[in-house]
Amino acid sequence: MHKILLVDDDKITVKAFIRQLKKYGYDSASVTSGKDAIDFVKREKTDVILLDQMMPDMDGIDTYKKIKAFNPRLPVIMVTGHGSMALSIEFMKLGGRDFIEKPFDFDILDIKIKQAIKSIALTNKIREMEIEQTSAVEIKKITNTIITYIIHELISPLDDIKRNIDALSEMAGENQTDKPSFIEKLEEISDTGDQLNLIINDLLETALIQKGICLNIENINFSYMMNEITDEISRENMDSKEHVNINLNIDENLPQVQADDQKLRKVLRNLIKNAFAGRESGVIHVSAWPETNDVIFSVCSENMIFFKDLTDENFERITDPYQTCSSFRFWIGFSIAHKLAELMGCRIWVERYRSYGSTVYLFIPGNPKK
Repeated sequence: MHKILLVDDDKITVKAFIRQLKKYGYDSASVTSGKDAIDFVKREKTDVILLDQMMPDMDGIDTYKKIKAFNPRLPVIMVTGHGSMALSIEFMKLGGRDFIEKPFDFDILDIKIKQAIKSIALTNKIREMEIEQTSAVEIKKITNTIITYIIHELISPLDDIKRNIDALSEMAGENQTDKPSFIEKLEEISDTGDQLNLIINDLLETALIQKGICLNIENINFSYMMNEITDEISRENMDSKEHVNINLNIDENLPQVQADDQKLRKVLRNLIKNAFAGRESGVIHVSAWPETNDVIFSVCSENMIFFKDLTDENFERITDPYQTCSSFRFWIGFSIAHKLAELMGCRIWVERYRSYGSTVYLFIPGNPKK
């Protein structure tokens, strides 16, 4: 049942309107002033407004201007007195849907209401089609980008695997007994396989984000999570050729944050791991401190390659899933982190410092009740 809002300060007129609207199958509500009408449409779903022009304090024209500013697509029919054609024309020029003069036939009013409802339904349908068309274009863009990413990122590891397998085949064919060489080649194949696994996981994550993912927002002990993540990354770092240390500075009085546990871990790991990119030694500075009820996280490196000469335009490129940058591996990881952060109500930004490169910041909302 369609909801009609009647705005009129005459109580007798209001009762007559509501009685007739009910006969024609409409659900109706009424208010007696322009201010009340504005408050009503802000909190209640309304399909059509019947707005009287002559009201104290705020007339119909001024009321319509304020309603239009809040919801420009909401159809409004002006109810005017006889001889108010100039006001009706002014109302229509402002974007009003229609008008009707008192006294009027309710059959005619019913036709005008139905036309307004059909018009907004058609407008909404067109908007849905435009959104679908835009989504199709975006899907095509991300598909093309992923294809490019696959070409750049998957071919090289596959070539490495093939080369190492060929080397092992030669060793086996020559009946060599150099066990350390065999083990080294096998480890290289294993490492390359791990790299491919990460790439595939990133592609799957990107596809899920584009499709739409469900979040499980909960209260999280951020200090505990940060210690877990940095310990994991430090252990991974010990097993790799990189010798980069993490300098952890976590405030003892951090409030709980509100986020999806797994998604927030993904964001934090991406931001920290990206600071390692292209480095074999040095220090990564990871910090977190309270900001009222919220938390600010930062990661800084003296030589963060991908942020070193960052401009606002570059930042848009690396956070846009339809763009590419110099490192596809970094780009897709950072793009995922940026999108997941947005979905959880978090925010990522980068600040550049001449003396020591750039710092990446992450804002995480806390529990407002705390």
